[in-house]
Amino acid sequence: MNGSSWTRRPLVLVVAVASVLWALAAGLSAATVSLQLGREGLDLDTATIVGSDDPASRDVELWFLYNTEREEPIVLLPNLGGQVEMALLEARPYDSVTAADVEAASFVAEFPDRGLGSDDTVLLRTATGAVFKVGEVVLESDAVRFSYEQMPQ
Repeated sequence: MNGSSWTRRPLVLVVAVASVLWALAAGLSAATVSLQLGREGLDLDTATIVGSDDPASRDVELWFLYNTEREEPIVLLPNLGGQVEMALLEARPYDSVTAADVEAASFVAEFPDRGLGSDDTVLLRTATGAVFKVGEVVLESDAVRFSYEQMPQ
């Protein structure tokens, strides 16, 4: 066995393990969560689900509503206090969104007046400056299941 290739294998393993540990420590692991429509919101910075009958009364980054009058009935409602900026990536599957998309995104304070499609992904920048991608949105009875992940900066 070639000595140089043998010594590289442990190094590759150490780098791979270190990358995974760094991502977990930095909170960059993906999560899937369900929120009750219009009654629960998510504080992305703390990964805390907050319940309330009035979305404007809580300091969270996002809520979901259901509007039967829309072709895409699931509506993302960002923080009503204006503390969140967002960028809609239409027809961009969640798994395909990278840090380069964050750098190229045009963040705005108001979400477009439309529902979310199953292949749409939204980037949300919180008041702390952290950027999260939100996507893979699926309706479940009176709740919405979705994936979210903090993006590296």
